[in-house]
Amino acid sequence: KRLEYHCQIDPKIEGAYLGDETRLKQVLVNLIGNSVKFTPTGSICVIADKLEDGRLQVKVVDSGIGIPADKLEAIFTSFSQVDVSDNRKYGGTGLGLTISKSIVKAMGGDISVQSEEAKGSTFSFIVPIQSQTAETTDLKNKFVGILTQNSVLFETLNTYLKSLTPDCKVEPLNPEITIDLQPDDVLIVEYKAWQKLSTVRIGNY
Repeated sequence: KRLEYHCQIDPKIEGAYLGDETRLKQVLVNLIGNSVKFTPTGSICVIADKLEDGRLQVKVVDSGIGIPADKLEAIFTSFSQVDVSDNRKYGGTGLGLTISKSIVKAMGGDISVQSEEAKGSTFSFIVPIQSQTAETTDLKNKFVGILTQNSVLFETLNTYLKSLTPDCKVEPLNPEITIDLQPDDVLIVEYKAWQKLSTVRIGNY
């Protein structure tokens, strides 16, 4: 498909937040997957905003086939599709939106849809999130050792930590050799690497 994809993230969404990343990702995968499935041509846009009350609002906007007004009410029920022929044409079980609604509700949020047939749909969910920015450890000019043998994990953590504190020094550590740290150093340990850990020395100890 030749679709245009866009993403708009509110600048107020910054730092770290407390929430269920896996479940949020599942909701997004379901909503974006639906948009891709039911948008033959045009665009899909994901918009994330931090509301005045601190909650997170995410919208998935597409220019797809849309949903008839008389089908909107049932769209979040199990095995629901706009038309019986949709299952044959587009595939799927009709459970994605039902699962997404259950996840959002369990997180204390709400999910809704606005749509017009042949003009597209906007699925929107709002969930409470708790900012962890104020509790972030001050890493300015500190050494951060990441004990892992997973290069992808290291690069992910390195990018994230540098976005929080550009002045921190981040290095990978090998669990199979002795690690020398100072009292003010920060050590991040991957569980699998911890099992292989040899020795950690702090200062003169």
